Amino acid sequence: MANTRKILQKSILFFAIGVLVIQFFRPTKNINNLNTQKDISKVVEVPKNIKHILKIACYDCHSNHTEYPWYAEIMPIGYLLKFHINEGKEHVNFSEFGKYSEKQQNKKLEDIEEEITDHEMPLAPYTFIHKEAKLTEEQIQQLLNWTKDAKETINYTL
Repeated sequence: MANTRKILQKSILFFAIGVLVIQFFRPTKNINNLNTQKDISKVVEVPKNIKHILKIACYDCHSNHTEYPWYAEIMPIGYLLKFHINEGKEHVNFSEFGKYSEKQQNKKLEDIEEEITDHEMPLAPYTFIHKEAKLTEEQIQQLLNWTKDAKETINYTL
């Protein structure tokens, strides 16, 4: 029993030291110019209401500019957020939308339609913390109408 207690104490001490040490090693933050020449607004028309929806519900994970919450300063949470942001930007990056081919742009807009129609985006854990990011049915419909219009303005050939 004494050995078990010592092992537990050493494990807790080792864990605490690890948590303390990791605080000094921070991931790079996703904070760049929000409105670049490749931004989606340079490719298709993005009305103010849609910009607002994208900013509050999408841009933290799907752009080159994340508004970090206070808990991002706590490691390893900061690394977890970096992972999610990188993963989100792999699917669509609104700051780099102009780098996609016209075919890819169209596909990204179709994916957005599917994700919001199926209530897959924004992710539930994100909307749990960021209540303003939870899309209303009206916002979903506005986004769907916008993606449809945006796809019509992209002239691509299959």
